[in-house]
Amino acid sequence: MRIHEGFKDSSVSDLVVDEGRVHFAAPCGDSPFSMWWQFALQSDGPGRVGCVWERTNEVLGGGGLGAAVPVYHDGDRWRRVPTRSCHYEPEEHRLRFTVPVQAGLTPVAYCYPYGLEQINRMIRQARQHPEIHVRKIGESERGLPFRLVECGHGPFHVWVTARHHAGEMTGSYVLEGFLQEALQRPKLLDHVTLHVAPAMDVDGVAGGMYGKDRQPRDFNRDYCTTPCRPEVAALMQAAQWVGQVDMFLDLHAPTAGDRTFLVQVAESMTTGDYWNREWEFGRQVEALAPASCPCRVQDLSRQSLNWSSENMLQTATRYFHSQFEALSMTLETTYHRSWNGKLVGPQGWHALGRALLRAVGVQAGAYRAPEMSQIELPRSLIQRLPNWWHAHAPVKMEAREKAAGLEVQSDSADSYCWVMSKQVLRGQGPRALFGYRLQGRVKELTVTAKGFDGVQDLPTGTWSSETVECRGGGEWQSGRVAHKEREYRLLFRVRGLEGKLEVRAGGEE
Repeated sequence: MRIHEGFKDSSVSDLVVDEGRVHFAAPCGDSPFSMWWQFALQSDGPGRVGCVWERTNEVLGGGGLGAAVPVYHDGDRWRRVPTRSCHYEPEEHRLRFTVPVQAGLTPVAYCYPYGLEQINRMIRQARQHPEIHVRKIGESERGLPFRLVECGHGPFHVWVTARHHAGEMTGSYVLEGFLQEALQRPKLLDHVTLHVAPAMDVDGVAGGMYGKDRQPRDFNRDYCTTPCRPEVAALMQAAQWVGQVDMFLDLHAPTAGDRTFLVQVAESMTTGDYWNREWEFGRQVEALAPASCPCRVQDLSRQSLNWSSENMLQTATRYFHSQFEALSMTLETTYHRSWNGKLVGPQGWHALGRALLRAVGVQAGAYRAPEMSQIELPRSLIQRLPNWWHAHAPVKMEAREKAAGLEVQSDSADSYCWVMSKQVLRGQGPRALFGYRLQGRVKELTVTAKGFDGVQDLPTGTWSSETVECRGGGEWQSGRVAHKEREYRLLFRVRGLEGKLEVRAGGEE
């Protein structure tokens, strides 16, 4: 048994053979995390090869790898490796599994691959349909075409993206089922117009990258006034040129052990009515989703967009919601198992894509809503304030607005909140001013000036932060954060508050 060095789809790190076992790691590339890998084994005859995935502590959500079952190609099709051979060893940061091999080449991968060749094949097949129009709207950094697939002529405009993170291949299988269903339902195309970007990170898909947080900026954190990714800039321009987005769907995959679920636009930054609209759509998807790849409303992740990050407000869903008032959702489709532990594969992902299209048809008024009486509409739990957003759902902390700003209270060293002022501040030069008043003690107060275009209500993609050495005593203190933007919003991150803290955005020198 040998490692096939010339395998064109290789995406792997530190491949070695030791005592008949293949040891390897998933490559990080220019991302801080790893997950996706693919390589091939060369064998002189049939047998079984033990493989050891090392350094799984580098994998995003690697603690969930107990649910993972890699795949291999048996010469006919891709299959899961024997489930009983998979053993996750979290303390040693490794996953062991066994690959059945035949004479010749046996490709092995983290999950069912869907590379750029397959995406191009999907586009070519779709192009043969008279309803489909494919247009190049830009190029990647390496000069690969960035294309938009469009069909339909209805008044309800739906925009769909996949592969913002190149290794999240389940999104492509879902998209394939989505498009197949669209072309089999010509009457639906009288109600909807579909605009589909099959590969946002074209170079990442071509290069077999995982792509989460790929430097210099994550593709799904690049929706700002100055996007650095040409594909993102081209998509934004195309949407502005069409001028209408009624619904936006972004197809992703979650961490290794997660099931399939929908993600809403950041909860505190939308109205209660909008929340209900989002999850009414979620109920429709659940009712229509196949048993082979279920998607349940109760599996919603309220923490998915609770980032303690200045990249917030720069996702695709936020952009299409804020700029077009579109109903925007992210679908995270599992790599391995559904909520009941059953393995999921291409047929299930295709079926979920078809169900997603039918739910879109309900939204467009083309179909009746399915029976959903047994599916409870989840309640919005986050506090909405007139002049502040909760960028992160508060933990063991209460907030209320006061005339001077925002007051937060807690008696727990484990408390946490992350708030942003809705007010766009202007004209204070290179310093962002703020004030605070502390009664008690706090482990951390970090203030961030995040650049904003006040006219477009878009982030500029720049920010600067300052951690404050807080003084107690109950007197107002002033502070400043150096920044380069003429317009900005202020974010306050509060951790470990035992007492009361008041903060305000702006002030005087």
